[in-house]
Amino acid sequence: MTREHPSHRRPDRPIRSAELVALIRAMSRKQRATWRHSPDSMAELFVRWRDRPCLWLSRPLWLLSEAIVPGSCYYHVARSRHFDALLVKAVDEGIEQLVILGAGYDSRPYRFRHRLGGVTIFELDLPGTQERKKRRLRAALTDLPDHVTYVAVDFNHTTLDGALSAVGYRNTAKTFFMWEGVMPYLPEPAIVSVFDFVANQSGVGSSIAFDYLLRSFLDDPSMIRNGRLALRQNNRVGEPLITGYEPADLERLVLARGLTLASDLGSRELGARYCVDPKGRVFEPLACFRMAHAVQSSSTKNTP
Repeated sequence: MTREHPSHRRPDRPIRSAELVALIRAMSRKQRATWRHSPDSMAELFVRWRDRPCLWLSRPLWLLSEAIVPGSCYYHVARSRHFDALLVKAVDEGIEQLVILGAGYDSRPYRFRHRLGGVTIFELDLPGTQERKKRRLRAALTDLPDHVTYVAVDFNHTTLDGALSAVGYRNTAKTFFMWEGVMPYLPEPAIVSVFDFVANQSGVGSSIAFDYLLRSFLDDPSMIRNGRLALRQNNRVGEPLITGYEPADLERLVLARGLTLASDLGSRELGARYCVDPKGRVFEPLACFRMAHAVQSSSTKNTP
């Protein structure tokens, strides 16, 4: 379900939400407790200078954020760990291509560079965010790596077929798609078109990992503490959360596109898997999000 809400997002400028995600990941690395650490060791590279004071105060700010919106920091730790695990599994299963949709400041092509040897990588994002990322990577790495192809795209106006067809993407290759932190910001037609593409324009065994917002949260933000405040914050920066699904509806959507759900994890499962302290206490991520992994079904597989 998509809710109408005007977006003030400018494709030519860096997306603020992507910057804030990088900041949270970097702040997690400053926590004393290593079980709170995001695996993203490169996150600090993408933190803006104006946000760097937050890194000096990362410990109290972490506690404050969790007090205001419980699970808000743990969500990003769990998501980074979960998507890392799915990527490693996909590589071990022999993917030939990696497509990162709405890549933001995703550092996996660089953190997993040696493991991804032989895998063709495509990063897709809005031009403003992508250009800033490339500048920061050049500063850190001297030059951009030649194993990554950067594709500027706006999912509201361009199909995946249109974005990837001219840059060497092979629709018969086994491909892993990563779609982290994007779906809630898109209208449903754009979401459906991505699932269609994965089902029909990728090789045998392809799959897509993604997180999604619960529709029940859009209907009633009070399902999490200060949920209305969180929604207002997104609206304030011009990046409203507009589309949500309940698990049964999400499963019907992907099945109708020729995909099957390999996993669909809520906050309890994610907390138990990724956010457990040494005493065995579980810290649940945001209850209004879930993380799923959909696999191409046999009836829609392309064959070389």
